[in-house]
Amino acid sequence: MSGFSFLGTLPVSKSIMNRALIIQSYYPDFLIEGINQSDDVSFMKKGIQQILNFQAADCGHAGTVLRFLALRASRIPGEHKLVGSSRLFERPQEDLLKTLRQLSVEAEIRNDTLFIRSQGWKLLGDALIINTDISSQFASALFLNSWSLNFDLPVVLNGSSVSQSYFYMTMSMLEHLGMSIKRQNSEFYIPNQQALKKYKYKCEID
Repeated sequence: MSGFSFLGTLPVSKSIMNRALIIQSYYPDFLIEGINQSDDVSFMKKGIQQILNFQAADCGHAGTVLRFLALRASRIPGEHKLVGSSRLFERPQEDLLKTLRQLSVEAEIRNDTLFIRSQGWKLLGDALIINTDISSQFASALFLNSWSLNFDLPVVLNGSSVSQSYFYMTMSMLEHLGMSIKRQNSEFYIPNQQALKKYKYKCEID
């Protein structure tokens, strides 16, 4: 039997790539090594640019894109719209709205559009509480968008931690790049003014 050989480039993990793209949106000089041309990654790339230009961001069918971009948009004072398919908005998004509202961000879903009105993040209460019974993406979206805050951010994860491994992947990535995250059981603490310390990241292959 002849030996196997392969010429080409294997796509990297879309989960890691999407997280790296959110970080890059805060630090344009951040270099991402790896290629992924999946629909989710394409929507994330385009959506980030649309948000930064105050255009309606198209999330397609992707829940990850909607959740990550919603938190990204909410860091920018102004009005934002995130659109997507009917199938996307049939999925549970109430925990996303609750997360945004705890940060003093106005958010509502009408038909297939998420409307966001923000003056930047301002924490209501002593800590931000995130339900993880449905997905850990709400927590990942929050942490990925917690760079350069002008206040300390205490976070409590409340629930069964569905897809917990993806949240720990987010944590590991952020800490590797320089974000300080303190943890005690289900309570987390992100000190203010977190800044990127490494400006290159090699995405892993699935």
